[in-house]
Amino acid sequence: MSFLSSADLAQMRADVAYMLPGTCIIKLVGTAQITVDSAGGWTETPAAATAGTVACRVDPVKTSSSQLMTTQQLQELVGIQYRLTVPYNAPLAPNCQVEYLSRTYQVVELEIDHSWNVSRRAIIVEMR
Repeated sequence: MSFLSSADLAQMRADVAYMLPGTCIIKLVGTAQITVDSAGGWTETPAAATAGTVACRVDPVKTSSSQLMTTQQLQELVGIQYRLTVPYNAPLAPNCQVEYLSRTYQVVELEIDHSWNVSRRAIIVEMR
């Protein structure tokens, strides 16, 4: 087993950051402002996270043919899934919403099982 030096890890993080072509705004739903309407309903408006705008990459999630039926059924309920990649220190959490290219996405799953802490990844779906 080989261990990475701090310099190696910093270089890998810089390499990943170079491959994040877009920017997104991470919003924490837990810090939402609630506006009550006249009918007794309410609307939550998420506040921007401390880090606010971060570099990101959004890619469609590809599925194998064995997962196709389950994935199609899930997409009817949830929507098309995308993989979000952000820097390793971005404030990404399960209750987050992400604004990317004027569209809002909900984080549905954090991908925390991967080697070396060089990025953070999540599965997101567009909110409708």
